Amino acid sequence: MKQNILFKTLVDILFIFQSVGIIGIIFIMPFGVAKINMMDFPVEDWTWIHWVIVIVSLIGYIIFVVGLYHLRKVARHLLSNKYFDLKVVTHLKKSGNYFVASGIFSFVVFLAVWIVKLTMSHISLYDSDVMLSFFLIMVGLFFIIQSEVILNAKNFKDDSELTI
Repeated sequence: MKQNILFKTLVDILFIFQSVGIIGIIFIMPFGVAKINMMDFPVEDWTWIHWVIVIVSLIGYIIFVVGLYHLRKVARHLLSNKYFDLKVVTHLKKSGNYFVASGIFSFVVFLAVWIVKLTMSHISLYDSDVMLSFFLIMVGLFFIIQSEVILNAKNFKDDSELTI
């Protein structure tokens, strides 16, 4: 039970920080204060490709926060010991799908940044941030697999309760 409380608390904290981050980005971007960290470019020097990178990054970030929202729903059900509820399966699968989508968006952003750096003669062969995209995709796939496992376990549990 302590792990469930810790899990719920950590997911809530991460969700709150990420939500504040989105609100901050939305209010800071119009003032031109933002920078693309991977590129180290001020807003005044951005081309259309830089704006595409920022927009795709923001979409991936929003998708990640929506995945966290569904993970919060899962944590709430786990806290009340409803492990085999269909809502757990549904939210876990949605969370996994959103995390996979966010990881793909993140990978596309890092690939675009790498191509832009390559064209500007700032060559870098390896960027460890790409591994975060792969990890996010793996976590999302794990959640999708877990939702299927829980659904199968629920079906087995229901079958065994019917056969007395």
